[in-house]
Amino acid sequence: MFKAQWKYIQRLKSLPDNSWVLQSCQWVPTESRDGHAPKMPRRNAGHPQLRWDDNMNGFCKFHANCTWQSMPDAQFNASMKAYMDYCGMHEI
Repeated sequence: MFKAQWKYIQRLKSLPDNSWVLQSCQWVPTESRDGHAPKMPRRNAGHPQLRWDDNMNGFCKFHANCTWQSMPDAQFNASMKAYMDYCGMHEI
């Protein structure tokens, strides 16, 4: 799972900045609340509190003190093994 996530994020990093896919990855619903919504957005009970890129953001913050969006491509591409180790996984 983590290797597939790595490859997906690697593909996202190659997209232009104005790509809707990349922009949707950067959207934080709790920071851009719709004025018409009666409640603050949150996950319902029984759903994980982690988002799909929380592992990657934790790794990037630990490894390079940044997010995956702002990590330089060369450094990101060279860090796959370290990410697998960070997640407690080994490359297959």
